[in-house]
Amino acid sequence: MLRDPRPTLDVPAAELRVSPVELADAIASIERRRHHNPPAAAGIPLGDAVRELSLDFTPEDLLAEIYARRAESLEDAETVQRTTPQVSLKARYLTIALGLSLLFNFYLMRLQPAADVPATAIVAAGPAVSTSGAAFAQTLRAIQANSFDEGKLAYVRAASKTTRFTCAQARQILETFSFDDGRKDAAKALYPGLEDPQNFLPLLEVFSFDSSREELLRELGLS
Repeated sequence: MLRDPRPTLDVPAAELRVSPVELADAIASIERRRHHNPPAAAGIPLGDAVRELSLDFTPEDLLAEIYARRAESLEDAETVQRTTPQVSLKARYLTIALGLSLLFNFYLMRLQPAADVPATAIVAAGPAVSTSGAAFAQTLRAIQANSFDEGKLAYVRAASKTTRFTCAQARQILETFSFDDGRKDAAKALYPGLEDPQNFLPLLEVFSFDSSREELLRELGLS
């Protein structure tokens, strides 16, 4: 008999706190289905996650997916451990690890009292420290682990809030997308935090159509 994974209190989905791992796992699962761990002490409100990541599904969608994932975990623990190919497990863990790092760190920054940081420091700081080497390679692999552009875009938007990229790195990220629409939205998320925006124009070569390049430049105010 399965234990009910739902909370005993009647809490609106937008206010319910879940662990970053559960949130990242639910986002990836919903995106995959559209196209074909116990909660941590300090959780993330589902409503905040939907707003901050500009997701196009509701807190209720995420909550339903998290319930289903919890039930699956309980069922697996009481029957037979599921066997998964090693490559799939690595991709899934990379995806969840990135979600855990980006979402939880971003939420902790929002909880930081404003009095602890001088206003001038907030203006000068911008996004978090730039990424390079192994850290960027891990970020890129986690983005590539999503089969569809919607899932990739969700992670790019989250990463752009906490990480600075060079134009060369941004180009590698955009090259993981299948279509210009996804590339355009990802470029719009990455552009404000680029370390070398003067090198942005050559990056437009990754787009398939001139109309996509022109539309992006217009929306960024560069034309």
